[in-house]
Amino acid sequence: MAVFFDKYEITIDFNKQFKNKTDKDDDSNIDSTSVSFMMKDSIHELYPELSMEFKDRTGTFKEYLLTLEGLPLQIWYGLSDEYINCPYIIYTDSIEGTYDNNKITSEININAYHEYYDKQEIKSAAYVKQTPDTIMNKLVKNENFSSIDIDSTSNNYNWYQPLVTDAYFMSNMLLPNLVSKNSSDTPFFLFIRSDNSFNLKSYASMMDAKEVKTLYYVSQKTVDELEFNTINSFQYFKNGSDFTKELRNRRLFKFSKDDGSLSEEEDKMTDYPSKVRTGKPYKNNKNLPLFEDDKKSSFWILGEGKLEQGKTDNQKGRLINSMRNSFFLERYWITTYLDTRLLAGKTINLNYPSPTSTTNDENSGYFTDKYIIEESQHIWDSSNDENGYGYTRLLVSRKFLPDLSKQNYKLVESLKKK
Repeated sequence: MAVFFDKYEITIDFNKQFKNKTDKDDDSNIDSTSVSFMMKDSIHELYPELSMEFKDRTGTFKEYLLTLEGLPLQIWYGLSDEYINCPYIIYTDSIEGTYDNNKITSEININAYHEYYDKQEIKSAAYVKQTPDTIMNKLVKNENFSSIDIDSTSNNYNWYQPLVTDAYFMSNMLLPNLVSKNSSDTPFFLFIRSDNSFNLKSYASMMDAKEVKTLYYVSQKTVDELEFNTINSFQYFKNGSDFTKELRNRRLFKFSKDDGSLSEEEDKMTDYPSKVRTGKPYKNNKNLPLFEDDKKSSFWILGEGKLEQGKTDNQKGRLINSMRNSFFLERYWITTYLDTRLLAGKTINLNYPSPTSTTNDENSGYFTDKYIIEESQHIWDSSNDENGYGYTRLLVSRKFLPDLSKQNYKLVESLKKK
């Protein structure tokens, strides 16, 4: 199916019949007004996902078994001059059929993962004195990714892949140990984007990257020229503070194999990232969106004290990885016009008007900031519109607030850290 409007372009290829997005299957009997779908990616998940529902008006898709589990499905979606495409494998489908005018009309629901999911095989392998970034490059270099972006890591060590898939090995055995000189004690994330790119990125490298765009939360009636940079909805997304409470103040323990003694260190949420970076969103490690105290909230047993370099890196990586939830303290769902450049792991600037401003000229000192995109959802919805419409929904977050000392709030002096 290929659909061209003034704004949108959609091509859906079942069972890889097309060589490129300009091919068209005139017999598919599916149009833009009968299909809705969502392309989703997240820095917390390796595989991007696709969920789709559409009407099979003539029973063709059922007749030719085009929606069976395990069959390939590729989709191109976006604006006519800016679109993404991603290959998927159908992993579940459900069909509800009705008989009308001597034809079976079906409502088909499909869920699909990235095709890399279907290429996984259990195997054993050994990687002697290699860093995880080198190993990952070897594992994915021959795969059909649009690009591969892997940050360098330390952790030069002997790695063993014991009867597990490549995806499991990378996500569950390599990723939790990763550390590097350039990551500023921030965790790594392994994910495939909805543009079919493979990524291993540290939080620091993602936040240091140039913003894709600036989004404005303003009235479209007063600022028409900002239409495609306008946020249509803005709402809090909170898991509650309890899930990070144990990370605020910790005690770290290491034991000596020589005499069995324990050494103790203090560890705080504000210690990550370790470096103060001028001009970056986390430039002031004291500005957290929560109240701190000196009570110890948990402890962490690191293990041995003196280790060879590879084991020391792994130990450090696991400590940093245990803090990964603390990097997403302020989280918001925002909805904007369709922009397929906004993908997981990218950053945006958010301009939010001051609550005391009546002209949108003054920005909020609290909300206006740089944010990382944790999750992106690119949606085509035909359920409530005659022709269908597209939009983008983002989960954006940050760890630190802007510098409170620069804000003209009456409570600043009592809230900011001395």
